[in-house]
Amino acid sequence: MTPDPSLFLAVAQIAGIFVGFGGLIGSLGDFHARTEAAKLLQSVVAMSLGVMTAALIPATLIQFQPDPQVLWQVSSGIYILLIWGGGALVVLINTEFRDWFRAHAKRAPYFALLFWVGLEVPIQVSLFLALFDVVPAWSEGFFVTALMFNLFQPATLLTRFLFEKPKD
Repeated sequence: MTPDPSLFLAVAQIAGIFVGFGGLIGSLGDFHARTEAAKLLQSVVAMSLGVMTAALIPATLIQFQPDPQVLWQVSSGIYILLIWGGGALVVLINTEFRDWFRAHAKRAPYFALLFWVGLEVPIQVSLFLALFDVVPAWSEGFFVTALMFNLFQPATLLTRFLFEKPKD
């Protein structure tokens, strides 16, 4: 079965909408004075760009007609590097973001638990299952599962921003 790139292009388009909403909201207010709001919007935009990029990986590789196992292993490997490189390094290197991240987790521990355990763990597990080809027939499903959970992350942050009116 040949994977259909239209699914991945649609996910990239949805993630692009989050990027647009985050950018639009950010341009309408002075969020740089409000660290909490600014960091939430930056996270929405960054995570959405990551999902968009991850969705375009298999959509691009499909054009070369690789073996399906190779397609999902390579796509998953690049996606893992994207998450770890883009996400983890920002938290490790950027002290302002790291401090905000810690304070945010302390202010909203249940949200942090939902976000990092309820959403991030399924993303990572799904990608590793596809990367190591644990169930070859499900590799595409594992990749799509990671995309969907990862797409839910910026949606959750955007909802938090819009409805909780973050305090600084």
